[in-house]
Amino acid sequence: MVRRLRSYSFTWLDAAQLPERIGNGAALMIIDVRGPDKFNGELGHLGGGENIPIAELPRRIGDLDQFKKQEVVLGCRTKTRSARAAVTLKQAGFRNVAVLRGGMAEWSRQRLPVEKETGFALQRVS
Repeated sequence: MVRRLRSYSFTWLDAAQLPERIGNGAALMIIDVRGPDKFNGELGHLGGGENIPIAELPRRIGDLDQFKKQEVVLGCRTKTRSARAAVTLKQAGFRNVAVLRGGMAEWSRQRLPVEKETGFALQRVS
């Protein structure tokens, strides 16, 4: 697994950096790869984020084609599933993929804003 992760280039994004990017109007897509129960659970999720569980990601790559040329930020509880998802997206031709370092656990630790509702449509955050 470690060797495979090293062969794909993606960015690690610290929790404090993401609000800056969103605030600066960066065109990005946020994907949370946890299951729906965790997405809406105790840690919540990032506003505007799309929930695509990692097990569904390979089947849903086609739904994300419109985002191939912009930054895609992946999140999970810590970072492990997000890093695996980053490899999947890079293999599918996504150019600019970032993983939220520390995931929602770190986001929550820093007391950054979260949402706990469901029903987000696949959309671009800009």
